[in-house]
Amino acid sequence: MNQYRNYRQNGVVASYNISNMSGYLRYLKLGFHTLVLFLILNAFFPSQGASFQKIGINSLFLLSVIFFSIQMHHAGIIKQFKKIRRVSRLLASLLIVWFLIVVFRGVELETSSLFTLIANPEIGGLVWLLPFFILVGTRSNVLNVLLPVFKMHAMLGAVLIIWTIFDITFFNTTPSQNVSKVGLTLIYGAPIVLLAGLGTQSDKRLYYFTLVLSAIAHFMLSQRAGFAMILIYIILSLALGRAQRLKSISFRLVLVLILVSLMLLLGIDYMLSRLSDDWLLDTRSFLIEEMSDDFTVIDWLFGRGALGTYFSPYFAHLQQIGAEGGDFMYRQVNEIGYLHIALKAGLIGVVLYILTIAKAINLSISYPNKRIGVGVVLLLSLHLIEMLIIGQATFQPARIMLWILVGVVSVKQYENIG
Repeated sequence: MNQYRNYRQNGVVASYNISNMSGYLRYLKLGFHTLVLFLILNAFFPSQGASFQKIGINSLFLLSVIFFSIQMHHAGIIKQFKKIRRVSRLLASLLIVWFLIVVFRGVELETSSLFTLIANPEIGGLVWLLPFFILVGTRSNVLNVLLPVFKMHAMLGAVLIIWTIFDITFFNTTPSQNVSKVGLTLIYGAPIVLLAGLGTQSDKRLYYFTLVLSAIAHFMLSQRAGFAMILIYIILSLALGRAQRLKSISFRLVLVLILVSLMLLLGIDYMLSRLSDDWLLDTRSFLIEEMSDDFTVIDWLFGRGALGTYFSPYFAHLQQIGAEGGDFMYRQVNEIGYLHIALKAGLIGVVLYILTIAKAINLSISYPNKRIGVGVVLLLSLHLIEMLIIGQATFQPARIMLWILVGVVSVKQYENIG
């Protein structure tokens, strides 16, 4: 077997030694694998309270955090910070410090609260430490090293998504919400590989397949925002194709923008008439109104900490009438991404979050490998737009990769091209 693998960089085919890289960033890869194992087991064996099963499964989540921490320690946190450009380093430092304050504000002596803060990947405190992964993004060839990880997880995700589609189609039932959610989560590498022009042609065929499956599942589950995002990824990936030069990339993006705009202008009435009422429901306005009614000026500025909540009259009414489903009246999450950050970290956190990512978008424009640079611009820009509708912060692979991409384009010397 050839121990060298080729990749294209600015139109030139280069190679890297696979055998020399097999142990490189091993704890990062172990962290991803352990996190995915936790997500799958948690989906198939959900449990409430501090049961032995819950503690055992959640220990895998903490183990993944330990692996990630070891990787950062091996690299040297101060050393990696020094690799980052000055403005980006300042913004990242302010964001990390502010989010650390958010975590400390959530510390309570009650056992259940401490367990939630430490071991809950959805609403726990570790979610707010994700910007530390900017440091991992400064490592050389980090994207190439993670390609096999993306592929393995995408195949697992495809199996779970096919299961979801099969159940809905033939049995008119939906598997556990957690199972379908994890399946859609595991294809996190597809947009990165396709938009940044990474991997082999066979890899790209796999990722197109998983994106199409994901679009079908989102449609069947009436998940409007997720369906729209997947369609955007597919359209942009097809438009970019194998283009590597900036001129060709720019032409393709402008062309697809014109074509999509024309399709929307000519067919919007028809498309709206074909959608069911569920697709046209407004499920976001009340989230803004309820949080605004419960928040003071101080709350808006500083947030309510990692375990902060707000009162929801809507869910209080559901509880009062005994309706099944729905959240507790004191909600720990807000489905709108920016409002969720404001709930925990205030508008100060929202501004620092946007500025840190916006600076990375700016640096991506001048990234030497134009295809990777354009891919990162698109991924980060779409994330900022997505946060207007969805995007609750969770400790999951896609969010980890978001901050790794910020690190990739923020280094002073581009050691991680490829």
